[in-house]
Amino acid sequence: MIEIIHGELSNMLPQCFESCLMEPESLRETGIRRTGRICGKFQNSFNVEFSAMQNNGETSFLLHVGSLSRPLCCFGLSVAAEEMERLLLSCEEGSAVTFKCGKLMVYGRGVQFRMDLADRAGFKRKNLRIKENGISGVSTAAGLKTEYENGIFGLLKREIEGGGWQGRMGLSWDNDFRKYAAVLAGRSGAADKQKAAVYFAGRGRGLTPGGDDILLGYAAVMKAAGQEEVFSLSEYLPLQLRLGTTAVSRAYFRALDDGFVNEDFRDFLLCIFEGGENRAEEVIKRIKGLGHTSGHDTLFGAYLALIRLIEQDRKE
Repeated sequence: MIEIIHGELSNMLPQCFESCLMEPESLRETGIRRTGRICGKFQNSFNVEFSAMQNNGETSFLLHVGSLSRPLCCFGLSVAAEEMERLLLSCEEGSAVTFKCGKLMVYGRGVQFRMDLADRAGFKRKNLRIKENGISGVSTAAGLKTEYENGIFGLLKREIEGGGWQGRMGLSWDNDFRKYAAVLAGRSGAADKQKAAVYFAGRGRGLTPGGDDILLGYAAVMKAAGQEEVFSLSEYLPLQLRLGTTAVSRAYFRALDDGFVNEDFRDFLLCIFEGGENRAEEVIKRIKGLGHTSGHDTLFGAYLALIRLIEQDRKE
């Protein structure tokens, strides 16, 4: 058995373990473990799907296991690159994974890996929670004045409006796309926003379709700005709509409902709302490198949200 002692753990996971994976008393007595399977193997990571009834009605829980060389996933953990390499060499699609008493066991070909994720173990918890209403103690408007338009918003505006992004995104910029993007960027009513959510949800290809990424980027900025009354995923994208998209997208939607985003996007939000504009170019570049189109799609959604917030500030 190979013990993986050190790594990082999203601070979202302990509450997920408690609500989704912690065995009830009857299971503890019989020694039965929660069992999952590797359901997606990639160059630097893999996903594990556990069967678990969640309080939002979903019937599975997704765990991402990645490398410390990459940004931490909000529903995941990371280990050293060399340990990740050994895991990937030994495991395959369908390999068994178990969770019991805070310990994660991964069953590879002829070898087992064990990670102790309990409190005070060697996995450091990293804060990936959105700092809602936490814009340096001031109003949303103060974080989005002209100087910020020359910072992270200005960078996005110049890139997107300068052309070239259409070919890097997962959705075609046809008339419907432009129509519903304008709905998100404008002061539309609830009915129109619902139609925009329906249009984008699950639209596109890949592990996270482009439309999902746009909604995630948009809703995350709104949540960080304390503007969930303008657009809330839980309100405009209920479970019946989420079931039409991928398991990975649903995991991100659930994480955002609970107030968590990936490490790199949390850095992006801090750049917007807490004066980190000097790092803006670096953070945007890092996010653009995610997936085939996911980074660009997510940033486009964030850009629509910033337009909405700036226009709101001007009219108030």
